[in-house]
Amino acid sequence: MTTENRRIWVVDDEPDVLEALTLLLRSADYAVVPCRSGRELLDTLDEGTTGCILLDLRMPGMGGFEVQRELARCGCRYPVVFLSGHGDIPIAVQAIRAGALDFLEKPVRDAKLFEVVERALAEDRRRRAVAVAKRDARDLLDSLSPREAEVADLMLAGLKTREIAERLELSPRTVEMHRARLLRRLGARTSAEAVRIIGRARDIAQVS
Repeated sequence: MTTENRRIWVVDDEPDVLEALTLLLRSADYAVVPCRSGRELLDTLDEGTTGCILLDLRMPGMGGFEVQRELARCGCRYPVVFLSGHGDIPIAVQAIRAGALDFLEKPVRDAKLFEVVERALAEDRRRRAVAVAKRDARDLLDSLSPREAEVADLMLAGLKTREIAERLELSPRTVEMHRARLLRRLGARTSAEAVRIIGRARDIAQVS
């Protein structure tokens, strides 16, 4: 994996700490974007590649939790790992409850930092895969005509052609026509396969 696919934003207002973390992560072949403030992070953030954010908790102006809230408001998916030289259990719990992936107290051991960074990158890849699957599922469901969607609903409920026809006040022949179009649209060979595809798409689309 190239460094462009392993980008880490490091946010810390202490120049020495920022430089040390940047050099350490770059030595491990990560692409690092050093930021001296939360505002600089928000101005330089680009979600076009796999990445994560190492965010100092206590900074002048916009603190770590405030930055985290702004990231959530903007819909940023990147996992956040908090760093602090003043960490304690209540702050760690607050950070995790606010959605942070982890909380590291400075100075952090190299091995621990790399371990958490790799976990954060894996989590970002997972979130991206889920987002793509949800988008594809919604596109599939949106591609159905209103009548095809009605027929799909009743197929999912286990109704047969004649029962669907009675429920929708259509002829069985018309229902079969809509069912055939539905199968072609889904690329399914059988009604059972179509039901599985629709059911899975709806489950994926509803994932929070």
